[in-house]
Amino acid sequence: MSRIVTFYSYKGGVGRTLALANIGILLARKGKRVLLMDWDLEAPGLDRYFRPYQPKIPDQTQGVAQLLRQAADDSNADWRSHVQKISVRPQGDQEDCKLSFIPSGVAAPDYAELVRSFSWGTFLGDFGGGPTLERWRFEWKEAFDLVLIDSRTGITDSGGICTILLPDFLVLVFTANEQSYEGTLAIAASAQVERRKLAVQRPPLTLLPLLSRFDRRDELAESEKWLGRFAAGLAPMYADWLPKQYSPLQILEITKVPYVTRFSFGEPLPVLTHSITDPELPGFYLENCARLLASDFSEAARIVDPTAPEPHAVSDQIRSLLQRAPIDDQDLDRMLRAAGDELGDGIELGALLGEVGSMLIEQSRLSAAEQCFRRALALNEEAFGPDHPDVARHLNNLAQILQETNRLAEAEHLVRRALAINQRSFGPDHPNVARDLNTLAALLRDTNRSVETKPRGDQAPAIGSGTINVLIVDPHALFRAGLRMILKEQDRIEVVGEANSGEDALLQAKRLVPNVCLMELNMPAGMGGIEATRRLRRVLPDCRVIAMITLAEGSFPGQLREAGAMGYLTKGCPADELVEAIRAVAAGRPYVDSSIAQARMLADWQGGPGSPFAELSSRELQVAMMILSGRHTQDISESLSLSPKTVSTYRQRIYERLGVQTDVDLTRLAFRHGLISDLCNYSGTLGQNPASGYSKRG
Repeated sequence: MSRIVTFYSYKGGVGRTLALANIGILLARKGKRVLLMDWDLEAPGLDRYFRPYQPKIPDQTQGVAQLLRQAADDSNADWRSHVQKISVRPQGDQEDCKLSFIPSGVAAPDYAELVRSFSWGTFLGDFGGGPTLERWRFEWKEAFDLVLIDSRTGITDSGGICTILLPDFLVLVFTANEQSYEGTLAIAASAQVERRKLAVQRPPLTLLPLLSRFDRRDELAESEKWLGRFAAGLAPMYADWLPKQYSPLQILEITKVPYVTRFSFGEPLPVLTHSITDPELPGFYLENCARLLASDFSEAARIVDPTAPEPHAVSDQIRSLLQRAPIDDQDLDRMLRAAGDELGDGIELGALLGEVGSMLIEQSRLSAAEQCFRRALALNEEAFGPDHPDVARHLNNLAQILQETNRLAEAEHLVRRALAINQRSFGPDHPNVARDLNTLAALLRDTNRSVETKPRGDQAPAIGSGTINVLIVDPHALFRAGLRMILKEQDRIEVVGEANSGEDALLQAKRLVPNVCLMELNMPAGMGGIEATRRLRRVLPDCRVIAMITLAEGSFPGQLREAGAMGYLTKGCPADELVEAIRAVAAGRPYVDSSIAQARMLADWQGGPGSPFAELSSRELQVAMMILSGRHTQDISESLSLSPKTVSTYRQRIYERLGVQTDVDLTRLAFRHGLISDLCNYSGTLGQNPASGYSKRG
């Protein structure tokens, strides 16, 4: 997997550039294709570390400053013409290590004027520099395994580009003083927040704290106190990649770079001239950092404990990364190719692709999920033949994507084929057959073929009469415990799990595969109940959702039907009504709390008068929800496999039908009618990150 790694420090003089230069050499020594870039344009210095290995007369036209100036005039500016080749030989090695290097451009006589006259605001706003940076980022990741960027210190526009927009990993170099440490923590938190506001999709940054120039030889007690403080404060950063059996202090101890007087003079490269296995020298600790970056942090356990098992296989790494956060399509494609080399083109790879596709659906990345499902289907058909139950499973997965993206005819063909396979394999009374009948009935309804719908919709609930497995989703542990006690006494109803948030609900549902989910609508934080319902139904179309609220007053969120919910209860309903609702929806029948005015509620449920959002089509509501969650036109178009122009047309149509003028108006209207539970959670629609430069797209 290719990674872009930014080395950042809040204060200067902490050894950031020394760390980058030496780690770059160590990565090249491991056979990695490495590009080093000096983006600290106001105080460049990375080139000084490599002057003995560069041409005596540097090319004055090469550098980041010159490249940015060219890009301001020509969006097709090519970074390759600015690359210098460097060869170095570590002590004791028989061969050179080769690196690529783009300097700052400081050798040019007009460098100071180039930097002074360059404006990030103009570059990103007037010259459309954002797409150019994105193109370079893509090309760098195609050409190199690791790209190391030396970033500007402090809070600057270029610092924002280097810490928010470009990197996958952020190495935070700091020293044992308040300004350096506290500034580093603040920048790390800010970068993660601003990253979520980008117009381009980026997963959260993976953070590597790097304590530098740490001297514990004399003031042992004081140094232990600072180490303890760092271990506690940096724990959340380590938690993303350090196995739980190891403490932050353990990894901190073997990645901190010690102060050694000899290497405080000039621009030293101790990994070339001294040992990297001696814990008295910087090379030992820099090598550990290089191992972390080279392995995508999978070697963390073996760095702390050399007797730990080998890192997980590529397939396990993919699962782990996707569960933690979205990863770039480009990186995912590379990892899947590596998994193919590891597993071969057989049923194991097909199973992995099916898992990955389901995870991508949870992240609303339907286009990428479709590619995974199509390939999984082809592999299983080749392995098992066209009539195997595993083939039916992949047919249903692919049909789900097609249904979501409004390709109903193709989806219907796949569902009918899956239904035929399951009927032949399991007989007419199997739950898989009931699922396929329900899916087919929904497709027929969506294509206005109600005459064909009823016999299939009636047949499905008659199949199977086993135990109803229930998942309870509510932020309040006491309420969950009360529901569990009530349901424990019921025949053929079993509570298989609990979740305290929308995000947790998706994880638990995928693991437990419940028949019914009791879903609280108003979550205090994170994903709301309606969005959780929508995503849960994508992953588990057979799971029936009952939405639960505290009071019956107010607008009924008619969007629940579109999201896939089948029932609606107040939390004050009698216990016997709760049980009745669970049995009803499990059998395929909608259920509405008796305390709610039946006529009004059922009218809204069926799309009649009530919430103005009930007037939207299924696709219009889907686009509206994406707008409300802060997603941009290009992102929506990619997720739904629509052109940006079509998405813009949907947006205008939504505005007209709801009588709103802006996204802010849309957000407020959604809040009033219960479509979202907290304005703060949807603040992404109210304004975007100015530091990212081009986050106002769409």
